[in-house]
Amino acid sequence: MSKSQPWIFNDPKDLAVLSLRRIFDGETFVRMVTHEDDGSWQFLDGHDMTEKDAVIVGHGEVIKLDPTLVQVAALPRGWYAVREAINTPWWVAPGDMEIKDYYESLETNEDEEDAER
Repeated sequence: MSKSQPWIFNDPKDLAVLSLRRIFDGETFVRMVTHEDDGSWQFLDGHDMTEKDAVIVGHGEVIKLDPTLVQVAALPRGWYAVREAINTPWWVAPGDMEIKDYYESLETNEDEEDAER
């Protein structure tokens, strides 16, 4: 994030967020973002983790490390987003659903609406 780019998250830059040491060490990248019901954020790589892997950093620090994360700024509380690589689209879903199930439910709803027309 450049200094001229406005902060677009609703939460402050200094909000404490959970991430992984291996992301900040450059070993991997953020593949999964969760915005918890309580308003907290997690920026993870989608792999198993232990408490020793976790780091608490300022929200702005994680965005500075990977400016593409601004793409999930509007992620609602209780939702999560996943992607395959840094420059691929994010897939989002409510926290209680698998991505595949969520998008299949959207397709089913569209099919039902088309049938009603």
